[in-house]
Amino acid sequence: MKDIMSFLELVTDESEPPEPIIDNGILLSESLLTIIGAPKVGKSFLVFNLATAMINGNDFGGFKINGKHKVMFLSAEGGYYPNRKRLRRITKGIDKHTLSNAYFSHNPMIYLDNDEHHDEMGEMLSDLEIDVLIIDPLIRFHRQDENSSTAMSEVMTNIRRLIYYAGVSIILVHHTGKQVNRGGRGSSVIAGEYDSAIYMHKKWDSIELSFDTRHVETPQNVNLRFNPDTFWFEETTAAVTPRENPVITYLEKKGPIKQKELVKQMENSGIGSSTSIYRWLQCAKKEDKIKEEQKMLELME
Repeated sequence: MKDIMSFLELVTDESEPPEPIIDNGILLSESLLTIIGAPKVGKSFLVFNLATAMINGNDFGGFKINGKHKVMFLSAEGGYYPNRKRLRRITKGIDKHTLSNAYFSHNPMIYLDNDEHHDEMGEMLSDLEIDVLIIDPLIRFHRQDENSSTAMSEVMTNIRRLIYYAGVSIILVHHTGKQVNRGGRGSSVIAGEYDSAIYMHKKWDSIELSFDTRHVETPQNVNLRFNPDTFWFEETTAAVTPRENPVITYLEKKGPIKQKELVKQMENSGIGSSTSIYRWLQCAKKEDKIKEEQKMLELME
């Protein structure tokens, strides 16, 4: 497609736009998707799921994938061996040829604000014919002050240059700030640049995804649950009755009990790990479902 066209050439052009990579405007060809969420909400697992789904051409968790696509994954979190372990489970059953269409780098010394690094990345993406580049997380692949609009404009301009010259779509993983409800951390330039966004919100037993799409009608929110056996997110529906908090269920059966004893009993009964039980306790307290009086936990009336 020519860089400069007359209005006449533009309005009479009959070429068909490429199909979205992910339907509902979530990821268009040569566009920027930003995934935003608090730490430990599951952003890296979600992008590993998306990468695997895109190379295999399979839908998952309400995401509709159009065809198979080559993916490059830049990861600066989790470390080589933990990520290898994750990917072995996520990609279980996928054939070797399909797996060869995804590339992974855990090099934390690639900086998109460095012209030499930027140009090398562009050449590599073009040589490998990559369709989608995933950057996890954004903050680890530049050296600028994220609160500076001038500095982040430089970073985002370089990201747009990659999209244009390498012909790729890019998925950025970005953290929320200290006030989660205000969205992504740092300069508003980051949020102002994306074509679409997925916001991840943690519920006690699920993850809610909300969307912002700037070129099509915004999709409805989606609720997902993380499957710890497969490391995949799986879709739930509004028609499904939310699962009861196991701590509340246990207190209904057993009555008032000391917190330490409750955790011990639930863990010994195989209901959950101590980490899960303390998380359930925190959620129940936050939702005013239980109270603690004289060191005894009991249900709110």
